[in-house]
Amino acid sequence: MVETPEGSSRPPDLESTPAGAPQPATEASTFEAIHRAADLCTAYVEHEEDPPWPTGIRSLDKWLLGGLRPACLYPIAGRTGEGKSSLALSIGRRMAVDGGGRVLYLSLEMTKRELIERIICQMALTTIQELERLRNTQALAEKVRPVWRSLQHAWLHIEDMRGANIEELEALFEHILAMGGETPQVVIVDLLQRVSLPYDVPRNEGLESYMGDLKRFCKQKRIAAIVCCQ
Repeated sequence: MVETPEGSSRPPDLESTPAGAPQPATEASTFEAIHRAADLCTAYVEHEEDPPWPTGIRSLDKWLLGGLRPACLYPIAGRTGEGKSSLALSIGRRMAVDGGGRVLYLSLEMTKRELIERIICQMALTTIQELERLRNTQALAEKVRPVWRSLQHAWLHIEDMRGANIEELEALFEHILAMGGETPQVVIVDLLQRVSLPYDVPRNEGLESYMGDLKRFCKQKRIAAIVCCQ
């Protein structure tokens, strides 16, 4: 060790580094993304985690210990016709209408019309067949009016013309912010197998990579994501 003019000790390699030359990487700069477990333990005690967002389905919220959490990914898996979309739509609708949450539903399979028809059926406790029977009567508007009132002030947006890849999600979030809006708290992707992926990547490998990228996106934006998959 050598003495500095102030009388303190400093490693010789730093003492001899020419002025203006790049400084060696320090432990803090090299490992700034790595956190000591002891520090994380202290932060856990001192700082309360963001509260979960209830789904509005009591049994599901109990199983999830309160609801969906920021930075988390929630797959809904099942075969065709087993109700994946209906469950995801019910969660999104309840969170937006009853819970005041901000929900973005990205449909890669059904159209906006099909989805809003399902929402009407869920909220009005009716069937598609009944809605069609009322199609050319004043009774249809009367049936739908309470649903419209509930949805009017809800932050529930449905998109059916996007590929839902990470680049499109980034662009969509930037667009919402540029328009002065608040970004979603929950993003629902329906269906994983329809997500647009690079053509030169094997499908299974691409889907696995997408799920990893989506998880990182959730952590970065502090959002939750629900993914319907087969």
